[in-house]
Amino acid sequence: MSIVRMAGVTLVGPRNSVENVSLHLLATGHFQPVPLDLLMADRATLSRVRSGRDNPYDEVLGQLRCVWDTAGEPLPQPDFGKATELLPLDEARSGIRSTAERLTLWEKRRIQLVEEMEELQAASLFVESLSGTGAVSKGALTAATFDIFFGRITEDNYARLRESAPLLPVVIVPVLRREQRAWLFIFSPASMRNQVTNMLDSVSMTRYDLAELLAHTEEGRLETIRRRIANHERAIAGLARAAREFLGRHRKELDIFHNRVYCMQRIYDVCGRRGELGDMYVVSGWLPDDALRMLRLHLKERAPDVILLAGEGAGVERSGRTIPTLLRNPPFVRWFQDIVALYSLPSYREMDPSLLVALSFCFFFGFMFGDIGHGAMLIVAAILLKMRGMMKPTFANILTLSGLSSCLFGLLYGSVFGSEDLLRPLWISPMRDADTLIVAATAVGIVSLSVGILVNIRVRYARREFGEMLFDGHGLAGLLLYWTAALPAWAHLLGSPFPVSRSILGWAIFALFLVILFGDALSDLIVRREARKERRESAVVHTFSTLHHMLSFVSNTASFMRLAAFALNHAGLSMAVFMLGDMAHSLPGGAVARALVLIAGNVLIVALEGLIVFIQTLRLEYYEFFGKFFSGGGRPFTPVTWVPSARGKTAGTKGADRS
Repeated sequence: MSIVRMAGVTLVGPRNSVENVSLHLLATGHFQPVPLDLLMADRATLSRVRSGRDNPYDEVLGQLRCVWDTAGEPLPQPDFGKATELLPLDEARSGIRSTAERLTLWEKRRIQLVEEMEELQAASLFVESLSGTGAVSKGALTAATFDIFFGRITEDNYARLRESAPLLPVVIVPVLRREQRAWLFIFSPASMRNQVTNMLDSVSMTRYDLAELLAHTEEGRLETIRRRIANHERAIAGLARAAREFLGRHRKELDIFHNRVYCMQRIYDVCGRRGELGDMYVVSGWLPDDALRMLRLHLKERAPDVILLAGEGAGVERSGRTIPTLLRNPPFVRWFQDIVALYSLPSYREMDPSLLVALSFCFFFGFMFGDIGHGAMLIVAAILLKMRGMMKPTFANILTLSGLSSCLFGLLYGSVFGSEDLLRPLWISPMRDADTLIVAATAVGIVSLSVGILVNIRVRYARREFGEMLFDGHGLAGLLLYWTAALPAWAHLLGSPFPVSRSILGWAIFALFLVILFGDALSDLIVRREARKERRESAVVHTFSTLHHMLSFVSNTASFMRLAAFALNHAGLSMAVFMLGDMAHSLPGGAVARALVLIAGNVLIVALEGLIVFIQTLRLEYYEFFGKFFSGGGRPFTPVTWVPSARGKTAGTKGADRS
């Protein structure tokens, strides 16, 4: 249950040394680069630093990958274990030059052949459409009153064209649709030429010159066109075969070269927002504290000429910069980080609620959906969905744990597929002990809200915000007021007398309300903090805001009644399924009909009510529990890694937002 402490670091040193250090940072996968002006406080020095260019190895890597693209073979898998030797940019460019020159000629020739073949295919389709179907007559193509366009378009853009066509007086005549492309005629009035042309340009339609296509309509030209298409196909296949043979002869050295270029491309993602000061490189970024210790050791042993400037701990927090959030939890808790992230990632100075969510989420879900049979069905469904890739593994694991919780509460309730007669309950039967269930739900609500306030007190203490910790509605004063009102109410539900008189409780509640109402003044007086810079609310608005804040305790506690309500609802739905099964039993083939009704009813309960209970559990977490201490708004820590992030080519620089 921890947010990893971060350090802001700046590395200054010769280019080769900084590249070597970047290789170490790439190996650890714990460095997120940021613009230099975020962490360099010395503006005079910063003004002399020239911003680095784009990744210089992108172009080399792109040219090298043309080898495999031209050969039609998959790229080799880069191996970080072989990335021990750096590759200077000049050497990389010279190494690719001879290979790229030959392949560039092949690729240019291939592109030329493909373009010529597409034009020949267009001519073939044009001739076939005139001579075969008769849909378009040759004489109509020379009409002066309307324009005719012929060309090809992708399927996606064809759909867009059909959506846009009703806006203009055009007629679309499709000729052929294959390989995600459509070939078609477009007819439009000559007076609308500019508008139609703009529409076709907007959907990237490749158009062919009508006069050139008409020249192909002479007798016997169709067979000639088809022979030329076949010749082009053979030439394109020959170029691909030559590229494969070239790759086969030089595969070993090309694989090694690709690995080295790829390594340097990843290194320059670490250096992506570098600065250059003469022959020196300047790189800034965020690093976890434990990785910072490893970096210091690496610099001492391997790169003593690189200077490390680091801001750690409280110094980084006081800088006012937005520090990225890195969560580090055990596997069981890590699954529930996605539940927290659905609401918001914790900010750097907050407490990570993942552990509390892991415990409370399973408890709430099982309380509302307690049944051994239905819990087992959830577990089986989660396993199957995970195996077939239909559900994210994290959520499948959460669903599995929720099913286990349902089974445990099913033992407490004595419920198996909705039947409460097969097992003796270890605690209560929801349908027979509804009063006890309501009291228990109220107790869960009081404990959950109290834990939320206690967490807020701890967070305020860690931030040294003692005024809010003592006098805020979600601070110590708010907790005492809540207990003063909630505990007597809970005792009343139990039917037990509370040892304190109502008048004393009323005066205590009123006094604590005044403490919260005048909390700002008390903070200024007792804690003697500096005057707040932000504008405070007016007295009337602040009073009503405090009243609303206090009344929210009542609504939040009442909201936990849904625990008991859905537990009863689950038992009631199961009872209804059994009643329908008994009714079906009186029909012809009653045993089979009853079995089908019971199976369908239980599947419906698990699918429908399970989803509703999941949503209600999220609501209790987000609105009742998180509302007491959690703000969110954190930015994820996105380090540069050996394998680029799926969100973009550069995993680190994409996520390094400015503060």
